[in-house]
Amino acid sequence: MILHGARFANLPECSAGVPRRCERDNRRGGLNMFRSGAFLAEDFLHDGFTTRGQFIRNLAIRGVYQLIPTGIKRNRCTDCDSSKG
Repeated sequence: MILHGARFANLPECSAGVPRRCERDNRRGGLNMFRSGAFLAEDFLHDGFTTRGQFIRNLAIRGVYQLIPTGIKRNRCTDCDSSKG
């Protein structure tokens, strides 16, 4: 879609039932997720959708976050119900 000129933008309101941040983050992590994200970021770089600087930034920020163990992320999360562990 990007290569064919589709335009993307953020919406001011939620458009779907999106999981809360903690629920989402519990699924998004680990080495496999990091590798998958790195391949996607590399595709975006080669297709000209992102710059080299954006590519490096994405790998650094997202990669580090994805490699943090879920238990540590859960302790930092403010929208989790601690009783659900």
